[in-house]
Amino acid sequence: MRLQAFSLLAPDIKELLKAHDFKTITASLKELDPVDIAEGWETLSPHEQAVVFRILPRRLQSQIFEELELEGQKCLINH
Repeated sequence: MRLQAFSLLAPDIKELLKAHDFKTITASLKELDPVDIAEGWETLSPHEQAVVFRILPRRLQSQIFEELELEGQKCLINH
């Protein structure tokens, strides 16, 4: 079974969001495969998802969006 890196990072990402440390979040997520990010995306609240998505580079945004399930895509668009 593949280790879900994003799910392991999610608690740290939540803390970094509270601290408004967007640079560290971006740097951390750039190191992960977009598939891994999409697999663990639901560990974040819809608000957290929207904030994280907005701070990422456009290329990574599109890669993650393509990997999300339809419901995840709809949720992201609505927030």
